[in-house]
Amino acid sequence: MTIEDYVGNDSVELATQLGVLIMQNKPALSGEGILADRSDVMNDVGTKFDHESAINELLEVSDLVNVRQEQWDAELAVKRGELETLQATLQRARAAAQRPAGTPSAEEHEASVRRLTEEQYAAHKSLNEEEAQTSRHDGELARLRAEREDVKQLRVEDKGENHAQVLRLGLFGGMGFSVLEEKPPKILVREYELRVGE
Repeated sequence: MTIEDYVGNDSVELATQLGVLIMQNKPALSGEGILADRSDVMNDVGTKFDHESAINELLEVSDLVNVRQEQWDAELAVKRGELETLQATLQRARAAAQRPAGTPSAEEHEASVRRLTEEQYAAHKSLNEEEAQTSRHDGELARLRAEREDVKQLRVEDKGENHAQVLRLGLFGGMGFSVLEEKPPKILVREYELRVGE
């Protein structure tokens, strides 16, 4: 919408003519002659100027401006309400994003994870060592049980020439002693070695 839509083409044309007359007579408008010249111009234009129509047009323009201002105020109120809602949402999001007191930082969390990982590795290593030791003990126990069964199956009366030696070996085996076939010969007493003749 242009100014012609608000005030009408006739009024615009009159105002334009008035401006042209003023610009054409500007050099002569000086001193006491200015008021007289302006009075002549107004008298010349006044006969063609419809004051009532111009006032009505100004009132219409004022009404249009007021209507538009009310629309802008309503839109502004809506936007302000939306802004307040968004600001409240932002505040809630900021509050929710705050780290609670006592929560470790990222560096502290990483250090804790490394420490727990190292502890887990050490525990697995210790468990593996204990399992290996248990396996060795199981093997030793199986060997000793097999030797005990062998000694139990010996019959002294079947080897009369070695009765005394077989009897000694049986007694030694029952008490936890075993002869090791090494040079020099050794006797294993539970977990200790005793050299024969020392």
